[in-house]
Amino acid sequence: WKWYFAHYLAISSLLLIVYMSIINILYFEDMGQYKPSVLEETVMLLMMPSVFILWFWMLTDYFKNKTLGPPVFWGWFMFLGSFIAAVIYFFVYWRPRWRNANLTHMSRSPVNNHN
Repeated sequence: WKWYFAHYLAISSLLLIVYMSIINILYFEDMGQYKPSVLEETVMLLMMPSVFILWFWMLTDYFKNKTLGPPVFWGWFMFLGSFIAAVIYFFVYWRPRWRNANLTHMSRSPVNNHN
């Protein structure tokens, strides 16, 4: 369930970041002009907790598994880059590590063992 929940958090965070970036680009000159609809406000309010949960989860995962490249850089990047850094960390480090662990686990399971 962690695999699916983490993907849900990452995808919803990425969608929210992209959406907010597009809004900022479109209404860069006068943000006071932008009035979100009730649906937009509701979706943003429902997706904001996923962004915080993903950031906290990836930050704690980083501190538990400091096997990355330059650890000081990644530590500061995760802390200061917050949401964007969490999404990058998810796709660059967390997902491949968990995917490899799941493939190894599945290849060793008795169901898939044809010997």
